Amino acid sequence: ERATLKMIGTSYVTFDSLHILALGTGSVTGEFGYAVQLMDETNHLTFTNCTFESSIVGTSANFGAFIASNSNTSALTAGIAASNLTVANCTMIGGNYGIVIMGPTTAPFAQNNVVSNNTILSYNAQGLRFQGQENGVFDRNNISRDLRTNNVITYGIWMGASNPGTVVSNNDIHNPLGASASSTSAAYPIYGNGASGLAGNPLNVFNNLVYNVNTSGVQYGIYFIGAATGHVNVYHNTVSLANTDATGTSAVRGFFQSVEGSGPVEVR
Repeated sequence: ERATLKMIGTSYVTFDSLHILALGTGSVTGEFGYAVQLMDETNHLTFTNCTFESSIVGTSANFGAFIASNSNTSALTAGIAASNLTVANCTMIGGNYGIVIMGPTTAPFAQNNVVSNNTILSYNAQGLRFQGQENGVFDRNNISRDLRTNNVITYGIWMGASNPGTVVSNNDIHNPLGASASSTSAAYPIYGNGASGLAGNPLNVFNNLVYNVNTSGVQYGIYFIGAATGHVNVYHNTVSLANTDATGTSAVRGFFQSVEGSGPVEVR
C-alpha cells in the first residue's frame, strides 16, 4: 500500500485539521508515499484545513501528496476516482505530484470536484493535475516548488482532456524551479495536453497569475498542445516572464498553442 490514508468507494466523510504524512523518503529504492489516495468513485468527501505531506526529495511517480486515481499503483489512471469532492484551505507538500484529480476521457465524467484556496509546495514535476472533470472548480490555489533545487521539466497546472464547465481561476503559479538559482529546465506554469470543454460548455481559464519563472530554459506561460484541445476560454490571465537573470536563447512565450485543435480556443 502506498497511502497513509486510503479511501475506496467511501462517501460522506469530512476530514478537518489533520496532518497526514507519507513516510516513504524517496531516497531508498522500493519506497512509496501517497499521503492520501482516493479510488473507485468516492463521493461527497470534504478535506479542510489539513496538511498532506510526501517526500520533498523523491522524484518518481510513486510519491504524491493528494492522489485521486483509480489504481492501487498509479497516480494517473483514468476513471472516476472522486465526485463531489471538496479540498479547501489545505497545504500539499512534496511528492512528484502535489494534487491529482483523475477522471475519464469520455462521459460520464467526474462531477463537481472543488480544489480551492490550497497551498501546493515543493512538488517535483506537477503541482495540480486533472482531467475528465465536469463542472469542476480549481480556484485560488498558490502553487510553487519553493524548496526544490533539482532541475526537471515542471508544470504548475496540468490539464488533460474532457473538462466541460470546469473553471480554473485566480491561481498563483510561481517559482517553478524552486530554490535553484541557475536552472536551464523548461517551465510550463499552465499547461493543457488535449485540454478541452464541450461546445456550449467550455473549459474556462480565468484570472490566473504566473510570475517568478526562474529558469534560463524554455518558458511557456500558458501552453496548449494536442489535437483534442478545444472549446477553451482563456480570459484575463497575467503572465510575467521577466526573469532578468535568464541567459541563452531558449524560447520564451506568454501564450502558445501548438496545433489546431478540435474546437476554438478563445484568448482575451
